[in-house]
Amino acid sequence: MKLLESIQEKIKDVPELQRIKALFEECLHQIEENPEAVTQFIEDHPIESISLSRQSRIDYYILIMLNHFYHERDEGVEKHFQLVLNELENKGDDFLIAMLYLHLGAEYQMAREYQLAMRYHLVAAEMLDCLGKEEYLGHVLTDIGVEHLHLGHYTQAMEITRRGVEIGERLGSTSLIFAYNNLASIFYNLNKYDRAIEYYRLALQTGEQMDYRSLEAHIYNNIANIYSDKRNFDKALEYYQKSLSAEPTKEESFSQASTTNNIGLLYMRQMQIDKAKEWFKRSIVMSEKAGFRSVAAKNYLDISDVYVEEKDYVTALAYLDRAEEYFTDSAQQHYLRNVYHSRAAIFLILKDCDKAEAALNMAMENQGENENPEIYKTFSELYTAKGDVNKVVEYQKKQIEALREQSRNDYNQKIAEMQAAFEVEQKEKEAEIYRDKAIELEKKNQEISAQKVKLEKTLNQLRKSEISYDFLNHEIKERLGLTIIGESSQMKRILELVQRVAQAPSTSVLITGETGTGKELVARAIHNCSERKGENFCAVNVSSIPETLFESEFFGYKKNAFTGAKDDKAGWFEIANEGTLFLDEVGTWQPQLQSKFLRVLESKKIIPVGSEREIPVDFRLISATNDSLQEMIDENRFRADLYYRLSSFVINIPPLRERVEDIPALLEYFVKHFGNHLKKKIVKIEKQVETALMSYSFPGNVRELKNMIERAVILSNSSTLKLSCFTIPEVTVRDDSVTPLDILERDMVLRALKQTGFHQRNAAKLLGITPKSLERRMIKYEIKRDR
Repeated sequence: MKLLESIQEKIKDVPELQRIKALFEECLHQIEENPEAVTQFIEDHPIESISLSRQSRIDYYILIMLNHFYHERDEGVEKHFQLVLNELENKGDDFLIAMLYLHLGAEYQMAREYQLAMRYHLVAAEMLDCLGKEEYLGHVLTDIGVEHLHLGHYTQAMEITRRGVEIGERLGSTSLIFAYNNLASIFYNLNKYDRAIEYYRLALQTGEQMDYRSLEAHIYNNIANIYSDKRNFDKALEYYQKSLSAEPTKEESFSQASTTNNIGLLYMRQMQIDKAKEWFKRSIVMSEKAGFRSVAAKNYLDISDVYVEEKDYVTALAYLDRAEEYFTDSAQQHYLRNVYHSRAAIFLILKDCDKAEAALNMAMENQGENENPEIYKTFSELYTAKGDVNKVVEYQKKQIEALREQSRNDYNQKIAEMQAAFEVEQKEKEAEIYRDKAIELEKKNQEISAQKVKLEKTLNQLRKSEISYDFLNHEIKERLGLTIIGESSQMKRILELVQRVAQAPSTSVLITGETGTGKELVARAIHNCSERKGENFCAVNVSSIPETLFESEFFGYKKNAFTGAKDDKAGWFEIANEGTLFLDEVGTWQPQLQSKFLRVLESKKIIPVGSEREIPVDFRLISATNDSLQEMIDENRFRADLYYRLSSFVINIPPLRERVEDIPALLEYFVKHFGNHLKKKIVKIEKQVETALMSYSFPGNVRELKNMIERAVILSNSSTLKLSCFTIPEVTVRDDSVTPLDILERDMVLRALKQTGFHQRNAAKLLGITPKSLERRMIKYEIKRDR
């Protein structure tokens, strides 16, 4: 029994229980074979009257739970399952809790309670997934696939079993054999016999490779059933014999008893009565010896048909009596209908109408949800023999209605099976496509990896050589696909800083500069030049995320953590793990959000919303801002400790107006880029264009230049890009024009200083800023007091 195998310790070091320890262990071993003895033991030793250690209490609760299970008392099972769960939660052992769910699910599956089995297995799967116990997860996913299959959910069975196959293939686990076997069973139930045999053989082959033969007899038996359904009796017998000769184990003895019964049925189909009788009797001896009462009962029912064929009705009735006795005590009580109906048919042959009627009434009581037209037919035959015409007509009508209902059900079932078969085939085709794509992607990844290795070697050679910096800059841009364009000394210095900080993969970087200067481009360059380049680069504009969504966006959340959380969702911290997290406009964060972010940077751990489990994270943080964080610190709008965390390495990107020598290179690059994109062949640029652009201040920086060039390329209708295609604002001073902010700010600072006689504290008070802020602005605008 699977659940009993998981109990690691028995009662120990408990003096009060030493005298009954042996009895307790005996109960654990006997619970399947002798549940009544276990019940008596529990009644004689109530848990409330015994002093128990925690482990002993867990064991005893499991014993009581199993006792309820075998007596089909679900409330008792649930109650004591919860008690065991509470004890294990107090121990803090999540793996044992997962195994408890897994094994109880297995018990319900063996009892054919598939809904209940799935309920426990789904919890086990979720926990094992979180714990990273993939080998166990592969087995439980296959179990869930089996449960979906028995419930008629073929598409779901296929999808979840496929996950089990993926895990089994990746780990080389024995769960792969069970997954292949379940895929075969799915196709078998959909009458896709060739596909079923293909997967059964794959399961056998995998078992041989892993030297795991536990399923051999079962699989051979199923293959034989397929050939029997196809009326290929010689092939069926061949595989039934293979099943019997498979290496016997305790589990396979059940398979061997079933297989022996199946051989009897095979001979019955061919009307070889003597051989059928011989194999049924063998199966009876085997199943009764091993204690498989349900198999023995099935044999008694089948062999009774043999004796009916031989007109030995006394023996046939005797076997039906044994079948009734065994089915009554088993989980297969639905077979009782067949027993009573067969008995009624024999009594009709013997012209004992009263006994036939009594047996038919018992068959009706055990008929279940689906009415059997054959029972109504036998009723009409009974009343024909009795000469009761009204009853004959009544039961003939019932037979006709039952046949109609059966036809409707068969039709609906056929349609459902066809739909399921279509969906499964589609899933199979999709899986095949994905496998092919995965192989192709793996080849491309290998090629990319080889190119990266080659590039690294090239870069190392370049670093060691005395080749000029300009050539190195060109090589970096060509090989890594960077579009940081510029010939100015400032941009060369920025590229040098990018290369240096890229070699420190954990250093936080703060990129400052006006809007449109290309801060995200520099951040991507750092990522692409670092050892993290193969991982995610996550760019997030923090100003676009409302304060109420901060935690769910950055920390992620678990399913059902709040209304609308239908599935687990990873946050930006987790998505960027091992890669780079780029945060733009960090100056817009509220102080309370800054403190939460700071805690993550310090602890390198996060807890998703709705979870209690910490997740370690490791990412490089690159931040960007067009605000002065120093001023915000002075005004208590930004935390100083967070600033120091963000600014381990600062890169300032100057505005385009301060590096106008970069404009020609940017012009050439963007004209080529948009020409290719818009399929326009532009081979020349008017000289006046470059002159006009270099005369403009570009308050929107590179982004404004890019948009201006894109518009010009769209308007151009010749191979020469002309100045007439550009719309460049006038650079002359205008009476009613808007003065740039930096000019206004410089004038205001200078005016306040002059009014206060250059007394900086009084001037700062006039401007409504701190003295330190005023001092920084004086340095920025090169304002000095004339002596």
